[in-house]
Amino acid sequence: RERGWNDHTPQSATRFAVEGLLQGDRPIGLWHFAGHGDFNPEAPGQSPFLLEDDRRLYPQEIQGAMQAHLYRDRPLVFMNACRTGSSGLSVSGMGGWAAVMVGHCNCGAFVAPLWSVDDQMACELGKQFYERLMAGDTLGEAMWAARDHVRQLAPSNPTWLAYSLYGHPNTI
Repeated sequence: RERGWNDHTPQSATRFAVEGLLQGDRPIGLWHFAGHGDFNPEAPGQSPFLLEDDRRLYPQEIQGAMQAHLYRDRPLVFMNACRTGSSGLSVSGMGGWAAVMVGHCNCGAFVAPLWSVDDQMACELGKQFYERLMAGDTLGEAMWAARDHVRQLAPSNPTWLAYSLYGHPNTI
């Protein structure tokens, strides 16, 4: 809110609610997912993000009005869900959430883990990342600080290494 962002989090992260947000007219500056995801190396476009109504959202489904909305607003997208940062070859080139968010939707930046992560450490990393951004750090500085924070909390847990930042590191 301090950066002028408004919270439009739906009561439940159902397929209907998520699609409504992405197809709506409200500007999107930050789109944060926290939940469960997976990566399908044989079909990266079929790598789901799991929603509350036992439905799934796939990267290949972000098209039409949803894609146009993200393309117009160029938000920071943070998918705090296992393996959602992974990419792989698909029929039409690179596939997966990163390829769609950065390549097709032209988002300003995309953050997600490449492999399965510890839920508590993932939450810590996200909180630290946002705290650093709010303090004025660049994306790169905020990601470095968040990863270092989680590494210090649990040095033997590889969660701190899992997160990738797709975007210009000097963006404020």
